[in-house]
Amino acid sequence: MNTERRDGAFAEPRGHGAAPIDNGPVPVRHRLRCDVMDTAAHHRQSPIDITRDEVTFGADLPGLSVRYPNRPVTARVCLEVKDGDPTPAGAEVVPEVVVHVAGSGAAVVLGGAEYRLDSLHWHTPSEHWIDGRPAPLEVHLVHRSEAGVFLVIGVLSLVGEHDETIAPAFDLIDRFDPGRLTPDEPQCFDAEVRLDRLLPKASATFRYDGSLTTAPFTEGVTWIVFTEPLAASADQIDRHMALVSTPTPRCGDRPNPPGNARPIQERGRRPIATDLPG
Repeated sequence: MNTERRDGAFAEPRGHGAAPIDNGPVPVRHRLRCDVMDTAAHHRQSPIDITRDEVTFGADLPGLSVRYPNRPVTARVCLEVKDGDPTPAGAEVVPEVVVHVAGSGAAVVLGGAEYRLDSLHWHTPSEHWIDGRPAPLEVHLVHRSEAGVFLVIGVLSLVGEHDETIAPAFDLIDRFDPGRLTPDEPQCFDAEVRLDRLLPKASATFRYDGSLTTAPFTEGVTWIVFTEPLAASADQIDRHMALVSTPTPRCGDRPNPPGNARPIQERGRRPIATDLPG
């Protein structure tokens, strides 16, 4: 994997004691905001800064079994508006490119429980940080059990070679029109995607208990963040950033900050576990 330097160097997270990420200045939207949630009622929010010096190796962590089809599947790729953190002017506008794959048969199994893949979407810059720094891009794969419990997989991407796996979705970016986007009318196209190529070959992960990162910010979400990053081209990342940062006038006067990453949330006393020996 070719991971070029861009706006600073990046040290790949090969172990939880490795060097920190450094991607240059932290985007304004991505800085910590403590005034947007009632911390007394919401104390297990996502995303968080994964500090590898504070990660605990768990030799008995349950294995993650990924059961994604090894063939292209037909998906519905949509530009949608999600509600972000509340502000005095209304909830922040969070545009997302969402790939809907419910019914594809894709699932993961953790601790004997099966979670089916509903959808996936991207954030620019990454929502999760590693040792105080974001990556340029992060994909979230949203799974749900029959009981309605969420499990979300996060994979960070560095700047490198063109990512053919995300190309079917990202090639649609120029067809979306944020200027005409409304909360109730997503803009959608069909595409063929390879779900089995969205995860790194290395299977080591960070794990913690968190929440959804857009409204209703549901807690009790099992988060699994892969330690090994993927790569996407500078053009792919820049086009996604431009799309999700474009004003959406039909969403009213709600704030629409650049990028679509929620600010880092307080971790508190929550443990972060890993299956990667230090």
